[in-house]
Amino acid sequence: EPEDPTHYVKLGDFYQKTHNDEAPARAFQKAAELYRAEGALAKAVCAYKKVQQIKPYDITIQKKLTECMLELKESQFAEKTVHCKVEKRGVTKEELIRELMESDCLPPLFKENPELRDMLYEAKLVDAEEGQVLIKEGDRSRSVFIILRGTVKIFITIGGKDMDIAKLGPGDIFGEMAFITGNPRSATVVSSSPDLMALELEQPLLEKMVDKEPVVLKYLYDIYKARKSD
Repeated sequence: EPEDPTHYVKLGDFYQKTHNDEAPARAFQKAAELYRAEGALAKAVCAYKKVQQIKPYDITIQKKLTECMLELKESQFAEKTVHCKVEKRGVTKEELIRELMESDCLPPLFKENPELRDMLYEAKLVDAEEGQVLIKEGDRSRSVFIILRGTVKIFITIGGKDMDIAKLGPGDIFGEMAFITGNPRSATVVSSSPDLMALELEQPLLEKMVDKEPVVLKYLYDIYKARKSD
């Protein structure tokens, strides 16, 4: 079964001309779910709206559309907040990356490969306050993070109680498990210091890195395997 959401959008458009309401609704809903899993929330909202036009009284679709719209608004707000914090603090992403490169904290994979180092400048700079959630258990995001400053705490929730499993600092990488396995996030990661700054390598950038240097995938897999065995 194709996993490209645009395939189902085109299929839905075709079905609207040749089938009853059920077939195009299924196709558009599949597209919306795939877009949402990829984090392409704006496209997911558009696809859910197409389903809603076909099934205006479907409560399940209305609920999913509302949830997706809220996620989109939250992500847009988070991006604006991060940008404002960085400007206010007066530090640039470039300065922080250079600082990391000059330290002993930069993962060897990047330190020894100029092309990969240059790609780090394409990553997002995340500036988080203490207690701010960077990754939530169960989410379907695929980003991998490299800590520049500060620390994070990683925990899982069992029976309604949080259980700490790790604490990471400058130079450490987290989030690799979801990228490697394609599964939802297996733990929650929160900032445990007031000055956390990290690079967020989103899925398209990671795939670009892997295409350029396949050893990146092995490096992330080795981290994943080591943590899984702990």
